[in-house]
Amino acid sequence: MTFEIKDLSSWLSTDGATLKIWEQSQLEDLLKNTFGYQSIQIGLSDHNYISQARTQNKFFVDIDYIENFQESDLVVLPHTLELVSNPKMIFQIATSLLSVHGIMVVIGFKTSFLTKFNKKSRGCPVSNDIKIPQSRIKKWAYELDLESKGILKNNIHNITAPSYFLALKHALVSPAMVGSALPKKKSIKSGLAVLNKEKNNV
Repeated sequence: MTFEIKDLSSWLSTDGATLKIWEQSQLEDLLKNTFGYQSIQIGLSDHNYISQARTQNKFFVDIDYIENFQESDLVVLPHTLELVSNPKMIFQIATSLLSVHGIMVVIGFKTSFLTKFNKKSRGCPVSNDIKIPQSRIKKWAYELDLESKGILKNNIHNITAPSYFLALKHALVSPAMVGSALPKKKSIKSGLAVLNKEKNNV
């Protein structure tokens, strides 16, 4: 799996750069309205998908360290679940990091054959057999009592879109309260480092 992660990261820096920029742009509206103490991106730390988040702190975390975070107002998984051998377990752990009013965004590659007509995904190193359909993510979310909603608009321009974006939050939480300020616990256990941290004072 390590090779595939590095392979995807390298592709996103070269031939896949157009896709990465498009994916980041799809998150802008959501992230600009996400406030709170901290946001974390799990995986693909060389590519910043949380730059537009308006949280006080931003962390880029390796999968091995995700259990050391808690009470996060935003958790973003950019293709992370497709590049691990235990995606459901990682999904469950990531969910446990959310604050009561937090939101999690899962980005994945679509499995539809229509995506082959989109130039952005040409040469993508992620094979179809490890892509995770968004219907499966929604099922996992339902099992954990999470509400899920697609970010992409359902229009003709997005029929061949290579990626899907699912925003997840705890059920019965008003959207207006997402990211509201709450007392925060310590975010990182002492002695354990993260790959990178970005300070963002808002």
